[in-house]
Amino acid sequence: MVLFHSKRTTAVVFLLGLVVGIIISVSAGWVKRGPQFPQGVSAQTQLTDYEQTVVSAVKEVGPAVVSVRTVEYVEGFFWETEEKRGLGSGIIVSRDGYILTNNHVVQDAADITVTLSNGRQLKARSLGGDPRLDLAVIKVNANGLPTAPMGDSDRLQVGQLVIAIGNPLGFERTVTTGIVSALRRTLRGPTAELENLIQTDAAINPGNSGGPLVDSSGKVVGVNTAIFSPTGASIGIGFAVPINTARSVLSQVQRYGRVRRPPWLGISRAGEISDIALQMGYPQGVLVAAMYRGSPIAKAGVQPYDIITEIDGKRVTTVEQLTRIMRTKNVGDTVRLRVFRPDTGRYLTVNVTLEETPG
Repeated sequence: MVLFHSKRTTAVVFLLGLVVGIIISVSAGWVKRGPQFPQGVSAQTQLTDYEQTVVSAVKEVGPAVVSVRTVEYVEGFFWETEEKRGLGSGIIVSRDGYILTNNHVVQDAADITVTLSNGRQLKARSLGGDPRLDLAVIKVNANGLPTAPMGDSDRLQVGQLVIAIGNPLGFERTVTTGIVSALRRTLRGPTAELENLIQTDAAINPGNSGGPLVDSSGKVVGVNTAIFSPTGASIGIGFAVPINTARSVLSQVQRYGRVRRPPWLGISRAGEISDIALQMGYPQGVLVAAMYRGSPIAKAGVQPYDIITEIDGKRVTTVEQLTRIMRTKNVGDTVRLRVFRPDTGRYLTVNVTLEETPG
């Protein structure tokens, strides 16, 4: 769970005397008993529609939720190796052992152990992840596993019921409920800026990372990824990556057997046009100050000091805009750049086929 932190200590007190007192009072008739159900009628039949909705959704998805425990070896004092342990959650998405989780849960992990809903523990291997999306896929060697049905996050509406399932703070298989508080949120994390997030007030804590956010029909609509907290405690602002975003990561695994690194243009240094340059007649855009040899943009014929003004017909005036557009692209896509070449004073249209970022 990405946590944005003071620690609190909670004391749990078992009031045994009070419990005994209540039992005696009921027996003596001093306190009225709760509602009595006729023979053959269980308390479950008295569930409200809301309760039944939550119960049904949890039964549908719960068996496919797993805990993900990791070990990372880091260099400590005097060059000694120390173990750094982590905890997260995951969602089984195929009967043969593919599991969706957060990238930050398994990144740099040397050892990954998955615990299924029946308590069975399995070793897992990482097939890679995408830090831009904070999504990753891991694999266990097993078959016939329960899977979680996936919904359509594009159809989510603010205010609708959602349910979070995971292992917060080590308490396995915890269920919390809330609503969709907002859509298309942006959150700056420790390694990347996460975009198009679902905001929810369902309680999410460290350990929930990688677990499902479920709608009322029992379908996964998001992958819980972060909480925002100035104090370190969950204060009701949680975020999830839409499941439709996760589909691209899953499709990469199904097609290539791994999560491919993000696409790149090959620009090594870029900048924005200064006011002085604008006054001299140069257009607004992104200046390609330097590029890598053999990169996609170099192969397409772009030269140092060219100015990118458009990508696929979209106006580009800042490096941030260029970065945002590139986050929507995939390896193998062809993008059309409109480029201004200062030494000739002419505009060029260049087609660039995106390649996987080198390791």
